[in-house]
Amino acid sequence: MKGPTRHGRTGPAMFGLHGRTAFVTSARSGIGAAVAVGPAQAGAELILVGRRDDTDETAEAVRKWGRQAETIGLDLSDTAAVRARCAELLARRRTDIVVNNAGMITRADAPETSDDDWTVVHVSTSTLSGRSARR
Repeated sequence: MKGPTRHGRTGPAMFGLHGRTAFVTSARSGIGAAVAVGPAQAGAELILVGRRDDTDETAEAVRKWGRQAETIGLDLSDTAAVRARCAELLARRRTDIVVNNAGMITRADAPETSDDDWTVVHVSTSTLSGRSARR
């Protein structure tokens, strides 16, 4: 596959991901948006997750490579919503690549962070990502 690089040069892709699906959390901007384009360049379809369904700009960047991009609005700190969305997602498609870019922050030093906050920050953000890769 050939296509423009971030510097506008063209060249062959380092590897192919045709027929694969990549799942990227926090894909609205920054690292998540940048990382989402890489698999698209290599041929993968994308599932883009944002806290709100606001990943349209990233989806458009993926589609410029001729790839499909599904956008999902999901608050990863809402465990019930994550479980429900995960079940729905796994019922209809497979995920081959997971980029768990989502992050949350609490404004406290680690020793003062409650168990509930610790769980949200370190467990909930990876739940959907990990479960989406099970299939």
